[in-house]
Amino acid sequence: VGAEDEYFVQGEVQRPGRYPMTGERTLLQAISEAGGYTDFAKRSRVRVIRGKETKVFNCRRIMDQDDPDPLLEPGDIVMVLRSWFWKD
Repeated sequence: VGAEDEYFVQGEVQRPGRYPMTGERTLLQAISEAGGYTDFAKRSRVRVIRGKETKVFNCRRIMDQDDPDPLLEPGDIVMVLRSWFWKD
């Protein structure tokens, strides 16, 4: 199993680590599979790093269905940053 068939979730989630890419996986599904957010997660600015490109998503807007839930690609790194405020 290499980076071509897995993705990574890091930062303020309950179970950071590498996860197998089995079928399609969205950003929110990946965060859920990693046990969900910690109390310190900055939900409004979650990064997806793909190669040399970094995109930032507002997962609050995705949860409210105001923004689409993006599909991840194998090798993606989901980075949930720490908020300076409790329960961002």
